[in-house]
Amino acid sequence: MKPIFHTFDTFICVHSSEVDYLLEFAVQSWRQNFRPKAKLHLITNDRTPVEEFVDRVGLREVASVSTDGDWLSTQEMELPGWYKQQLVKLRAYKICQTENFCNLGADTVLLQPIGADDLLSDGYPITYYTGRPKKVLDRHYRYEMFRCLSVARVLRTVPFRTLRYVDFITDLFTFNRDDLIALDERMHRIHGPDCYYKLLKDYGKVVQNQKKFGEWTLYTTFVLDVLVRQPVVRDMSQGFLRQIYSQAALDNYDFDSTVVHLVSKNLKQDMVRQRLTDRLALSARRAAQSHEEVGV
Repeated sequence: MKPIFHTFDTFICVHSSEVDYLLEFAVQSWRQNFRPKAKLHLITNDRTPVEEFVDRVGLREVASVSTDGDWLSTQEMELPGWYKQQLVKLRAYKICQTENFCNLGADTVLLQPIGADDLLSDGYPITYYTGRPKKVLDRHYRYEMFRCLSVARVLRTVPFRTLRYVDFITDLFTFNRDDLIALDERMHRIHGPDCYYKLLKDYGKVVQNQKKFGEWTLYTTFVLDVLVRQPVVRDMSQGFLRQIYSQAALDNYDFDSTVVHLVSKNLKQDMVRQRLTDRLALSARRAAQSHEEVGV
């Protein structure tokens, strides 16, 4: 019988340049709003600033810090940082200890409580995707469709089910340990030792090549079209996760989603700080009120 209460390790891939105010908000929100928490793991290119951050914000008892080189091969360490972070996520089963675990972006904030029911159904991760855009020829949607087709070729499968949903890009993503291990085994069985390095070494920093590979799409395609699992599938754009790509998008955003991914690096910092501070304070007040009501 599966346990009633699930806990999740959470890991954050953080470049040393990302040790800033958004990382502080991400960690604060994880402490405050991630209810089924276990351990927090931070993986970085430079241990020193992250270790200093962990000490400064009082994370030492719950957090571990490791470097990309602890999880990647010597050859993989030659790849651009974009790919190294993706490969670290695909090795997360070596980092995290729980049955299921979450990847949280260093610029992603949990604005409302996240419970196990938001991440699992019958003990298995819910598959989140972004719904189809209103424009049939939406550029981003076509970009993600190309990625689906590309990773399906890598996996030697046909993405019949994956192409129903297409866009799995999210900075709060839940992996299942056994399935992530099985994905790694399949990749090595098909492509041999150091398969990811062989696959990615020629992609480099060419923008057009980035759509050929993606860790979340690879994992989801494996789950849906290789293992043919039947997870619960939810549209994350229906109030669960909002991605902010520009100041204009931020100006029209009420911070009313459960999760926000602040993608753009050109947002007005003072505005972001104030809105996040206010929203997390509101979330804390609501949580306190709820506890009081339960106590009564």
